[in-house]
Amino acid sequence: MKAYVMTDMEGISGIVNVGQVRPGDPAYAEGRRLLAGDVNAAIAGAFVGGAESVTVADGHGGGFHLPIAEMDTRARYERPCTGRDRQPDMSVDVDMLIAIGMHAMSGTPKAFLEHTQSSVNWHRYLIDGAEYGEIGQDAFYAGGFGVPLVFVSGDLAATEEARKLVPEVETVAVKEGIGRDWCRSLAPERAHELIRSGVAHVAARCRDIPPTVLDFPVEVRVEFNRCSGPDEYENKPGYRRIDGFTIEWTANSIRELLPY
Repeated sequence: MKAYVMTDMEGISGIVNVGQVRPGDPAYAEGRRLLAGDVNAAIAGAFVGGAESVTVADGHGGGFHLPIAEMDTRARYERPCTGRDRQPDMSVDVDMLIAIGMHAMSGTPKAFLEHTQSSVNWHRYLIDGAEYGEIGQDAFYAGGFGVPLVFVSGDLAATEEARKLVPEVETVAVKEGIGRDWCRSLAPERAHELIRSGVAHVAARCRDIPPTVLDFPVEVRVEFNRCSGPDEYENKPGYRRIDGFTIEWTANSIRELLPY
């Protein structure tokens, strides 16, 4: 049994300020250490639950956030690349997807640092008229390889979003948003206990959770915050500009769910 761990930072325990997720900010070094703690707890839980190998994808803001020297030596680490031809292949090495440090989609009330893809450029992301965030994107991508999303940690709103999409998913809420920039967090040590035990529990039953699949082709729409977003796609083959803020395209596979 092999596990793939996708990371983000906004939903990590102890991260309570946006500076902790921004490279160059004085608080960023602390944010990296907190990220390592939650991810290491998930790795430990996966091995306790029976995983033979664990691969971790550093998925926040282009990667390079995990402090490798502090990471569990039993796992392997990668930075996901952009572009349709360089997305991870889960067809051979993955039996379950574990998402650590997740946040809720753009526009979710009482969700800490809510956004979808880019808090600066993106407003909404829709597939066949239904709105999704990054949790949905990860679940659908893995599902295209027959891999189920089995565990999500993050703030309370993120875990509720995950359960709405995948009712069988196991979740741990490490904090609760009061507003977009304000939350109450568990102590990291307590969060690590819950993540470790939750991942161990779900790893042992991962084959009972079905993958989340789309029936292709699907219509994908992105609403941007500025006209400059659609400007980049107006003359690219396959994309249709709907209005000043919106582009749409037909996705025929999981590799086409995001615009490139």
